[in-house]
Amino acid sequence: VGLGHSKHTTFIINFRITKKYWDTATRVHIPFHQNQFHQCLTGTPAFASINNHLGVDPGRRDDLESLTYMLIYLLRGSLPWLTSDHEKLPSSSILKRKVNTTIEVLCDGIPVEFASVLIYMRSLAFLEDPDYGHLHSLLCGL
Repeated sequence: VGLGHSKHTTFIINFRITKKYWDTATRVHIPFHQNQFHQCLTGTPAFASINNHLGVDPGRRDDLESLTYMLIYLLRGSLPWLTSDHEKLPSSSILKRKVNTTIEVLCDGIPVEFASVLIYMRSLAFLEDPDYGHLHSLLCGL
């Protein structure tokens, strides 16, 4: 959590699994890539985007979807695809539960803005720039 003029800002930093999405030499977005032979999940299965579970290289939309899952987890204390006793489930089981959980069920009992964020995230194409101003406007009043 920030201090002074940043006291209302929470900083979340983990560079362990980062990669560039932009080629600085060509100034072009990295190409879309999907591993068709096996899923190469990046990160924690509970918070990974559905596309990431399916073997799609994570992009900005996936990072934001993962962040939204983390925020929902912090608000609710759980996610529908996790077991109550924190049993370690295989990522394939988590994916199946995640795909079968509607946004309405996932966001039940929390501000409707989180459902709006997830609907927006899932509408983005891999190369599409997220509208961070739109996301800010959805969440700034919470």
